[in-house]
Amino acid sequence: MGLADLFKKNYAKEFKEAFENGDFENLHIIVQKWLETSSDDANLTLAMVILGCASQNVEFTKTFEMYLSASDETPADPSLSDWFNSKAIEMMEKRTNEDIGFDEMFNNRYKSKSASNDYAEKFLNLLESIIDCNGGSVDEMRSLLKKWGEECPDDANMHCAYVILNAVKSSKDEIDEHVKKAKECSPGDKNSYAKLLALMYKIIEQRGL
Repeated sequence: MGLADLFKKNYAKEFKEAFENGDFENLHIIVQKWLETSSDDANLTLAMVILGCASQNVEFTKTFEMYLSASDETPADPSLSDWFNSKAIEMMEKRTNEDIGFDEMFNNRYKSKSASNDYAEKFLNLLESIIDCNGGSVDEMRSLLKKWGEECPDDANMHCAYVILNAVKSSKDEIDEHVKKAKECSPGDKNSYAKLLALMYKIIEQRGL
């Protein structure tokens, strides 16, 4: 590490602290200074998503495009990447509702680019097939989820899928634990995470959990 690095500001840390302290006026200043030092930091892109979602003057589609682009960037401070990703998702969830048509927008314009054998993609495809009466079964989804959980126990997407599939049959404590992990763990497929998280919250609301 060079001498200059010792004095380099950690804008990611400053942003997180300002956000958690409710110092929203300072967030824009931090991001502006951050932009002057880096343009391909995933945490910076997610910080702009957070700011965009907090502003009614910024179109949601623009913030969502930024969120997707963050998956192609590397965080300068990996220790804070989970916080920035989960906070961006949380802010997008607050911004979206049925009036915006988030589900339709996601399916039609931002379909996941993941490999066809990806668990998250397969789960969403099965769910869509069942809803549209185009085949697929709940047993298939349970089998997929079982294998997914065995191979990827720390995948945030898997925990979202668990809640979606088991909100009726599992206890509230079990559901709460999976919701907690869905928010704390990292998603194996970031592009599917927003969709699965939105569905998870919708199921929780419908079930009164």
